[in-house]
Amino acid sequence: QLRYSHEAAQLRAYEGRICASFEGVTAVSDEDRDALLAAAGRARPITVIPIGVDGPALRPVQPSPGAHDVISLAAPGWPPNAEGIAWFARDVFPLVRRAVADSRLTICGANPTAELRGIGERQPGVEVTGFVDLQPYLERAAVAIAPLRSRGGMRVALLETLARGIPVVATSLACAGLDLVSGEELLVADSPSDFADAVALLLRDRELGERIGAAGRRRALAHHDWRALTPAIDLVYAQMTAHPAPLADESAAAHPLALS
Repeated sequence: QLRYSHEAAQLRAYEGRICASFEGVTAVSDEDRDALLAAAGRARPITVIPIGVDGPALRPVQPSPGAHDVISLAAPGWPPNAEGIAWFARDVFPLVRRAVADSRLTICGANPTAELRGIGERQPGVEVTGFVDLQPYLERAAVAIAPLRSRGGMRVALLETLARGIPVVATSLACAGLDLVSGEELLVADSPSDFADAVALLLRDRELGERIGAAGRRRALAHHDWRALTPAIDLVYAQMTAHPAPLADESAAAHPLALS
């Protein structure tokens, strides 16, 4: 614990030096901007530009008539994702199956952890696919999950899922900083019972899932498509070229972070 605290302090100091050595700095959320300002130790412009996705490339999924699966699309080899997916499979999905007996959980993505592979081998109704062509699995899905339970990451998979028009149930942490409206653009739940109830609701109510999926797609395309975000990026460059700012020690970026 002491080692990690020491490394975290070094990382914050390094981030502060790096921010001071560039004329333009962007962050993907207000929370990240505030953290960078605290690390820098002084006020400076940091522009918040949300995470972007390629909207036109993410066509809305047309589910098959009997679509009844729950799908996970987050990278299952990244530890925070893997921990959240395992929590859902172990603590939440059995509750879902009590309510919707024929539901299935499909965990997609390359390099799933050994724990997730074991869950797929032992737990009824759970399939861990590894790297696959997603289209047939998307068409069988009635709901997607984003069960992140620890901070970190950039929520790209969640936004791509929304852009595909698939209704999502997410934890509060999974959608933090995205300004999504629970009950309209997705469903948000944090306890096993609440999460299971939300998933079961979408499995049973196809019309509700279609409404939430469509609203989530509209939000993703309106606020997170790269074509909507490029004007903000262009403005950052325009401000830099119009008013060049004096930099702090430019050698800061040349010094790698030494963790001991």
